[in-house]
Amino acid sequence: MNKHPSPPKNRFCDLVMKGGVTSGIVYPKAIGRLAAHYHFKNIGGSSAGAIAAAVTAAAEYRRRHTGSMAGFERLARLPDELGQRADPQGPSRLLRLFQPQQTTRRLFSVLVLALNRGGTWRRVFHIVRGLLQAYWAASLAALVLAVAASGYSSLLAGVLTFVLAGTGLVLWGVYRDVTRKLTANGFGLCTGMSEPGDADPALTPWLHDTIQQAAGRTPGDPPLTFGDLWRAPGFPPEGSTLPPTVPPRSIHLQMFTTNLSHGRPYVLPFEEGDPQRNQGQHAATRRRLFYRRAELARYLPGEVIVWLTEHSQAYELSPGRASWDPATADGEGLLELPAPQDFPVVLAARMSLGFPLLFAAVPLWAIDYDAKEGVGRRSFKRCWFSDGGLSSNFPIHMFDGLVPAWPTFGITLEPKLPGRANMTFLPTRYHYGYGERWQRFDEQGHPGSRMGGFLSALVPPCRRGTTTPCRACRACATAWCACGCTRRKAG
Repeated sequence: MNKHPSPPKNRFCDLVMKGGVTSGIVYPKAIGRLAAHYHFKNIGGSSAGAIAAAVTAAAEYRRRHTGSMAGFERLARLPDELGQRADPQGPSRLLRLFQPQQTTRRLFSVLVLALNRGGTWRRVFHIVRGLLQAYWAASLAALVLAVAASGYSSLLAGVLTFVLAGTGLVLWGVYRDVTRKLTANGFGLCTGMSEPGDADPALTPWLHDTIQQAAGRTPGDPPLTFGDLWRAPGFPPEGSTLPPTVPPRSIHLQMFTTNLSHGRPYVLPFEEGDPQRNQGQHAATRRRLFYRRAELARYLPGEVIVWLTEHSQAYELSPGRASWDPATADGEGLLELPAPQDFPVVLAARMSLGFPLLFAAVPLWAIDYDAKEGVGRRSFKRCWFSDGGLSSNFPIHMFDGLVPAWPTFGITLEPKLPGRANMTFLPTRYHYGYGERWQRFDEQGHPGSRMGGFLSALVPPCRRGTTTPCRACRACATAWCACGCTRRKAG
C-alpha cells in the first residue's frame, strides 16, 4: 500500500536541480513533497544535481507504470542511508562512496584528513600532517638530513634543514603524483568504480543500483535508458487537452556535462541531427562520438558496458566523405555511442557529476574537423567530459516556454540573504521582490582581511554565512550539518 497519495493524472510539473555536494541529502525531501502533488514531466540537473534528477526520473517511471510510490520512498531513504556509519568514529556512507584508485590513494588520504576540520589553522595542520604521513619516505629522508645537519652544525640548523628539505621533498612527491598518477587516472582521484578488495561499492555502482531500484528493476534487468523514460505511459493523460510533445517524450530527462576538449557544454543525451539536412549523410555528422570499451570499462559497471556494446556499432565512414573523414581502419576499436533512446541514464549522470580532480573525466572520442581538404584525412581525438556544473550549475533555462502549461520548480542551495526573514515572498509593488547577495570583503579595514575575504568569495561559505562552524555543525550527529550548511561535522 502506498504511504502517499498520488496526484491527479493531469497535474504535471518540471523540476530542475542545482549542483552541490549536499544535494544528495537535501533534495530527496523536497522531491518527495512535490511528488505527492505533481507528476514530473521534464527533469533537469547538473553536477551532483544530476544524481537526484536521475533517481527522480526513475521513480516517476515506476509510478507511471505501476502507480506505486515505492521509487520515491527509495529516494526519501537516501539521506539516512548516506549518513550511516559502520563505525561511530568511521566515515559516513557518503564518504565511503568516494574510493580512490591505488595510484591516487596518497593524495586522497591528504584530502580526507582536511575534511571535518573547523577553522583554517586546524585544516592547515591536518593537511601538513597528512602530507608527512602519506609521503613518509620524503619525511624520513628530510629527518636523516636534519640529524646530520644538527650533528655537524647546531640544532637550529637541523630544524631548518628538516623544514626546507621536508617541504621540498614532499612537494616534489606531490608534483609527481599530480602530474603522472592523477593525469593517468583521467585527471581525477576516483574513477567512480571500486578497486579489487574494496568492501563497499563506489559511487557509480551504487548510483546504478539506486536508479534500477527506484525504477522497479531487479538485478540482471537492462539498465534504465532515456528511451524507457520517453516511452513511459501517462502523457498526455487520456481526455487531457495538453498537447503531445514532438518528438513524444513522456518523461523528459536532461543533464549538462562539459567537454573540456571542446571548451563548451553538451546536453545529455546527445541529440541526433536531422538526416534530411545532412543530404543523405550520416545523421549528426559533426556530433558523432565514440568510445573504446576498455577505457569506458574503468568508469561503469560490467552490465552497463555489455548493454552499450550490444547497442553500439563500429565506426563507419559517412557516405560521400571518404576523402575527408578518417578511414575505417583508423577507427579500429572505436564504437559509436548508441542512439539517444538507448543511452543509459547512469552514464549520463556519471558524465555530469565528474567533480574536477575528485572524479576522473570520462574519455570519449570525436573526429577532429580542423583538418583542411587537400591536407590529409581527419583524425580521431580524445575528448574529456567533466562536471556539468562548470558550464551550467543551475540549468533552470532547460525547459523555458513563453506560455508554460505547468509550473517549473527550481531547487538551489543558497544561504539566506542578510536581513531577510524569509527567502520567498509575494511582492505587492514593482520595486519589491529584488535582493542582491553582497560579499563586502573590500570594506574590511586590514589589507589581509580584504585579501582573505576575496579568496573566501571564490568558494561557498557556511550556509549561515559564517567562516567558522555554527553550533548546529558541532552538535550534528549525522553526516551533514543540521543547519543545512556545506560544512561537515567538526571534530
